[in-house]
Amino acid sequence: MVEERSPALAVVGPKGIYELACHRDGLVDIQDLASQQIGLAVDARPGQTVWDCCAGAGGKSLQLAAAMQGKGAVHATDLYENKLKDLRRRARRAGWANLRAGLWDGDRLPDFGPEVLGRGGFDRVLVDAPCSGSGTWRRHPDGRLRFAPDQLPDLAAVQQSLLVTAAEAVRPGGLVVYATCSWFRAENEDVVAAFLAARPEFALRAQQLHGNPAEDADTTFTAVLERMG
Repeated sequence: MVEERSPALAVVGPKGIYELACHRDGLVDIQDLASQQIGLAVDARPGQTVWDCCAGAGGKSLQLAAAMQGKGAVHATDLYENKLKDLRRRARRAGWANLRAGLWDGDRLPDFGPEVLGRGGFDRVLVDAPCSGSGTWRRHPDGRLRFAPDQLPDLAAVQQSLLVTAAEAVRPGGLVVYATCSWFRAENEDVVAAFLAARPEFALRAQQLHGNPAEDADTTFTAVLERMG
């Protein structure tokens, strides 16, 4: 059974989607409904340059490349090469030649070359930061057993550092989207508030929690920040 949940499709049946020809041929990929809201918040458009700085295996990078209809460029970076190998494989299968992957340790901005520098920076930057993963505990209840509340300050410090560094790469008038798969304020609203207090050239356009068990989805958070100057 296929159910439309715009702009996605929910597939229910006896077989996993990995076994279906549409997945093998790269016509569709799998992504939680709440995770898709992060990609939608980026509002990537054809011809733009976009940086997905904590791309992981690339689910949102693929979503951004699709939204841009193969025009422009998506730069996807991550700390781990094994995740980038999976990202490149998925990009080839989907046929997105506008997706470029590379390593980034989160310390300082990578050299993106004249393509980005000549435009004054990226049109969009997505900071899908490492977090507690509390928004995924519905699917991974064992995560609650591995988490301790005293980890939150250290996580928030990493999140703040990544947001501050990555925000330097967006051009005036461009957007930074900060996201987590957490429902803790300490990783979400509090990180955004601290960033805005330190960076007055940015303005908050929207922030929201997405998804919940009633929607058969994880919980994610997004904050859309515009660089005014």
